[in-house]
Amino acid sequence: AEINLNQLKILPIFSYIKTIGTIDEAEMLSTFNCGAGMIVITEKKHAKQAAEIIKKYYNCYEIGEIKMGDKKVAFKNHIVW
Repeated sequence: AEINLNQLKILPIFSYIKTIGTIDEAEMLSTFNCGAGMIVITEKKHAKQAAEIIKKYYNCYEIGEIKMGDKKVAFKNHIVW
């Protein structure tokens, strides 16, 4: 999975915890979901339809994609705190 960190919509509580605790981004990501909540993975051709259905009930947005690789999660960019 490749997660685009600047796509995450960070809740104020996570910014507060990071600031008060002087916690670096890597530690925040390994400890908290930083507002990602539930993640749904679909085939790219079904992503728009899935998002339309989910948006009827929950805030929904894309944060990355699944790519061929070494089965690790890769982060790109940085969280906008």
